[in-house]
Amino acid sequence: MKQKPLSNLETVARGSEFQRSVSDLTEAFVEDMEEMMLKDLEPYEAYANHIRHQVCGNLEQFRSRFTRGYQALLNEMKEIESDKEH
Repeated sequence: MKQKPLSNLETVARGSEFQRSVSDLTEAFVEDMEEMMLKDLEPYEAYANHIRHQVCGNLEQFRSRFTRGYQALLNEMKEIESDKEH
């Protein structure tokens, strides 16, 4: 059974959902870290910004690579299907 490719609108909507999820996850993580933070070593806000940047960057990189991999698999499947038809 063929899976229908996502429309641009669906892709954008999923990207927005992903961004909200990343943001929520990052905020929860930073809030938990506040209790463990040693304030005299690094100001909390600087540390929180550092953590936000790392988490968002890593998750965005994962999403980008996952999307490219998924697209590569779809393209390969289309090519195989096309070869079978000829």
